[in-house]
Order: sequence, then structure tokens, then C-alpha cells
Amino acid sequence: MARKPRVGLALGAGGVLGGAWLVGALHALQSELGWEPAEADHLLGTSAGAMMAGLLAAGVTSDRLLPEAARGVKDVEELDSGQDWLLLEVAAEATYQLQQLPRPLPGSLGLCWSSLRQPGISTPMRLLSGLAPAGAVSTEPLQRTIRRVHDGGGWPQERLCWIVASDYVTGGRTVFGAQSSPQAELHEAVAASCAIPGFFKPVKIDSRLYVDGGLVSLANLDLLAGQGLDLVICLNPMSHRQPSRSWSPLEQISRGFARLAAWQLRQETERVRRYGTPVVLVEPTVDDLDLMGSNWMNAKKSLEVAQLASETTALQLRALLKGGRLPAGTVTAVRELARAA
Repeated sequence: MARKPRVGLALGAGGVLGGAWLVGALHALQSELGWEPAEADHLLGTSAGAMMAGLLAAGVTSDRLLPEAARGVKDVEELDSGQDWLLLEVAAEATYQLQQLPRPLPGSLGLCWSSLRQPGISTPMRLLSGLAPAGAVSTEPLQRTIRRVHDGGGWPQERLCWIVASDYVTGGRTVFGAQSSPQAELHEAVAASCAIPGFFKPVKIDSRLYVDGGLVSLANLDLLAGQGLDLVICLNPMSHRQPSRSWSPLEQISRGFARLAAWQLRQETERVRRYGTPVVLVEPTVDDLDLMGSNWMNAKKSLEVAQLASETTALQLRALLKGGRLPAGTVTAVRELARAA
């Protein structure tokens, strides 16, 4: 009997709307490949992607994230409040409430100093994150969502799940769930990975403070290099090379940042491929980006973004499979994956 392909699924950062885009993209993986993302052998999540990876690791299926009854509905308020809407629970909780006003002081001078001592592509992001006041918004709503589906404590054992966060003093990358990483509950690790500096409160785990895992990389895809996987699928909401249709300075800055993130992601992709592992990389289209706009925390658009992402990702997957534009061996791996599911 042929060995079942081992598949890694990397889910990148993107705020509330990035999480919604991931929900739609995950649904497209299931509908186009006949494969349930929750069956991935190795899950890797960063920031918004950490929330989705945590839910998948707990056994949540793509249909539960975006149920049939939600498709075609544009306004969140039109949905039946009695239904089980995990995506919308996260989105509704995103009307986060300040518990106190942030102190107008740099949140982490240590992060600023370590960023200057270790220059690199992520230096500006880490420096700004250290200079920003410490966030004042609680991550409890995020933790509550994870506890709702995984309340047994410990770490999910069904499949390997890595959640990436950043040390708030050193800026170093911490991979919760990996060997020798600090011990943490899944809900704590997810909250730490999602803790955007200047917005969310840093999360304390084992006497250290942690913030958003996207400070070093929005996807951290290089962590899957050499992990013995037959295929890696990466869904990354905040990287692309699409031109902007808007002359808004904020939009231009956002698109410039996304192009830089796309360059970094392609370097990480090549590192994974050097180990002989095919990579399927899916990013937002122009239509996705226009709908999301520049406010990635606008929870009111969550359902519409997820629905559109399901359609645009499905089109991308079809084009990749039919056009022969995947790395050698990827098409075979994808089809074996679908048959083995």
C-alpha cells in the first residue's frame, strides 16, 4: 500500500480580515482538492494564521468555519445567531474593548535595542513595534475561541502544530509546540502569536512576554524546510505583488509593504524547495485586496472577505493544476493527497 503523502500547511499573518481570507482559502482547498485542511500532518501558524492553525489542530473543519448557510450572505447581522459561527465569533470579538488607556511610552526598549543590534529585513517592523506603546486590548476573546474547541488543556496530539510568536524583549522567534520550546497551553500560544504590538497586551508565558509572530516573518515558512514533508501549502494574506488601484498614500504604503513581504516569502519558499519539498503558494488577488482595503481590523467585512477568498483561491488552484505552473512533482503530490484523504 502506497504511503500517504505528508502535507504541511503554513498560514500567515493578516489581522481580522487576513483571518477571514484564510477561512475562505481553507474552504477552497477542501472544495477543489477534496482534502480537509484539518487533516494536515504539520500545521504552522503566525498571528491570524495561528488562530486558524489552532482551530484546525483542534479538529475544526473548513465547513464549520464557513458553513453552507453563510454563503451568499453579505451582512453578518443577517445570519442566524443560533448557529455555530466560529469565524463570526472571532470577528464579533474583534470589536475589542480597551480596558485602560495605553501609556504614551515605548512598549519595549529592549526590542528596539535588539532590532538595531541585529539589522535585517524585519528591523523596521521590530523597531516600530518596540517604539509603540504597549498594547492595552485584552487577548482574552481570542483565547476564549480556542478554549471553546480545545478545552482539555495541553497541546493537540493528533497532528504536529507549531505556533510562532516573538519575544517582546529580544525580538527572537519562538515556536510553541516545537521541541525545546517553552511550555504553553494552545490558547496562550495563539494569543501570543496574535498580540499585535501597540494594540493587544503582550502575553506572558513562563515569565516572558510575547507578541505577534509576524515581526520576523509574516509566514515563517522556512521553519518547514527539512521537515520530511511531501508537500507544503502556504496561504499568506499579506504578501502579494499586485498593483494598487487606489492613489491613497496609506494604500500605497500597504502595497509596498506587501511586495516586500512577497519577496521575503519567496526566499523562504526556495529554502523549503531546496530540500525537495514542493510548495503551493496562494496569496490574495487584486479583487481580494480591494475588498479588504487598508483597515485589516474591520470585522464587519469578515464574511464578505471569506466568501470572495473562497472563490478567488479556487480559481488560483484550478489555474495552477491545469496550467502546469507548479514545481516538479507538485501536481502529482496534490492529486495523491486528494485521493488519500
